[in-house]
Amino acid sequence: MTSRYRVHGDLHKAENADGQPAYWVLVSESGKIQRLGYDIGYLIQHLTAGPEEFPLDARWDEATVRASTEKLERLGLIVPASQPAPGDRPGRVRRLPGFRIQLRVILNSHRLVGPLAVKLRRLPGRFYFGCALFLMVAGLIAQFVVARRTFDFVTQQTGPSQVIGILASLLVINVLHECGHALTLAWQGGKPRSMGFLLIYLMPAFYCDVSAAWALPRRRSRVWVAAAGPLTQASLAGIFSVLGAALSSHSGAVLSTIGIAAFFQAMVNCYPFLKFDGYVAIISGLDLPFLHQRSMTAFSSTLGTLLFGARGKAPSHQPRLVAFGAACIISIFAALTFAVLYISSLFASLPLAQGLILLMYIFWVLSVIVGWARRELVAAHRRGSVLTRRLAGLVVVVAGVCAMAWIPTPQHDAAIWWSEGNTVHLSGSAIGEPPVVADRTYRLRSNGLLPKHCAEIQGSFEKSGQIDFTSAFVVPLPVQSPGSVAETPTSPTALSGCTGGTATTLKGNTPLWAHVANYFSG
Repeated sequence: MTSRYRVHGDLHKAENADGQPAYWVLVSESGKIQRLGYDIGYLIQHLTAGPEEFPLDARWDEATVRASTEKLERLGLIVPASQPAPGDRPGRVRRLPGFRIQLRVILNSHRLVGPLAVKLRRLPGRFYFGCALFLMVAGLIAQFVVARRTFDFVTQQTGPSQVIGILASLLVINVLHECGHALTLAWQGGKPRSMGFLLIYLMPAFYCDVSAAWALPRRRSRVWVAAAGPLTQASLAGIFSVLGAALSSHSGAVLSTIGIAAFFQAMVNCYPFLKFDGYVAIISGLDLPFLHQRSMTAFSSTLGTLLFGARGKAPSHQPRLVAFGAACIISIFAALTFAVLYISSLFASLPLAQGLILLMYIFWVLSVIVGWARRELVAAHRRGSVLTRRLAGLVVVVAGVCAMAWIPTPQHDAAIWWSEGNTVHLSGSAIGEPPVVADRTYRLRSNGLLPKHCAEIQGSFEKSGQIDFTSAFVVPLPVQSPGSVAETPTSPTALSGCTGGTATTLKGNTPLWAHVANYFSG
């Protein structure tokens, strides 16, 4: 019997130490290696090699086989026999889901790290882990010693050259992070395929393809490859932290800031519910490939069954798998929401740009919800759910979306502030905001990399004047220097060492839809 599908590459069965089949390894036609669970690999063999040679047991009903086959096709693991396999040649632009475009610039990573890995094998792995642990502990101690100086630096005025230097240093650390993955894979006997730069969400990033780690026979080896990046990043953070504590106050504060930022990036990389290194280490150590996709599918299916119903006994999933999928989905939305709010805050003086960013994000969230509801309605129909139950579930989904649109959001007026002698000045017109209201309370924040709360003040009177304030901020303000401003001087309060920054005042709460509409109505 001729199969309707062909596998995209070569599929190999791997066995554990007892000689029992444990998992499958798929090597694509371009050399990319993926590790598959035993059941998924067996299904691929059933679809490609023939059902007579690889028959399915009673666990695989018709609906499960159909859904799994569609998923394998979307992932590009199998293709119809009449269709050529999709190429995944490097060095091209690829359109990816979620408004992403990747532009890869390829380097031969094995040629770069292979010879070094051979030399590093002269010492045991425990030696390198001990060095990394020593650097991390020394860096944390150094950060504790100069914590006050670092806090004052990141919360107060930072010059443009310092900001550029910090960002450039963090980029270099990220490059070395990926080199750590490649070097560890080569040290374990694998061969990293490529490394280079890519654009994702229009943001530059560095990557290294270490998918060959899935072919390593020992779980510990695969875990070390995944953990090498955060360990390298934390070790470099320790070096910057120690140097920052040893140098003078100004240069040392910059190095300490780089160190604490690198420590934070290493911690975020260990977060298990996003596809970071911590997640890869978990699925490598537990032999649970595609855990992210399977858990989110399990949660989506469970929620769909709960809302839209099923006739008879609905397919169930492991509670831990459903909980993990819920945590993954919440983490994705939380991370994207934080990123959108942070990026939109950078355009505080351009309300139209803020509105466009928020509107694009809302449209993306709505498209995800609509797509999920459509898929689950089709699945509920296949499960034999009655029409009234499906309509009731759809009403719940629509009501939830409408409730999101009516979430109360605070409305603020913004201004800038600076202290001069015994007077604190506020100006909203200088950044295109409404004039400062004399009797309204304003919250003052500093103008550093991590702004802190300085004080709350209330203006006493208004007047017009001229002042040169463009040199007091990281980003030059869109006014002439000196500029004519409408200012509200007031008596200075306890400003916690602050000299200038941004001020906001709460006008009230409005629904989310009205909040977004206000950006476009002016």
